[in-house]
Amino acid sequence: MIWLAIVLAVLLAPAGIALYRHLFGLRLDARSALAQIEEQMHRRHALLQRLIEEAPDDEREKLREAAQEPADSSVKAKAQSERTLRTHLRAALGKLEHIEGNLLDDLERTRLKIDFAARFYNDVVERFNRRWSRLPGIRSRETFDIDDPAEDRID
Repeated sequence: MIWLAIVLAVLLAPAGIALYRHLFGLRLDARSALAQIEEQMHRRHALLQRLIEEAPDDEREKLREAAQEPADSSVKAKAQSERTLRTHLRAALGKLEHIEGNLLDDLERTRLKIDFAARFYNDVVERFNRRWSRLPGIRSRETFDIDDPAEDRID
């Protein structure tokens, strides 16, 4: 009987180790993907500071408020901040026709990078949550909810 337990332990140990490594890898992928989103958001914040400097006085305050980074560092707060900023940008950019095209192109490229990073993050988080949901007592991660990219195009 003891031999049976030893054989089972030897056979099941590699499966347990493989499962742990897979779940640990997904967790690291999710952290890395969130870091990519944050990096692009910081880049966009720097571009927005340049945009604010070039904006007319009546638009500066609105853009400053929209460009504030959220005090809460949760994924949900960052996603809400992203949606608010995009709404203000869409409203303000029609009035900012004198802004040089390169700055607007950089903002658009950065928005696309944020969208790509958010989709990658959501994909990793969904895989992570599906795997972890099988284990009791494990908390799932939040996704980074973004709007439809067709609506957000900055032209």
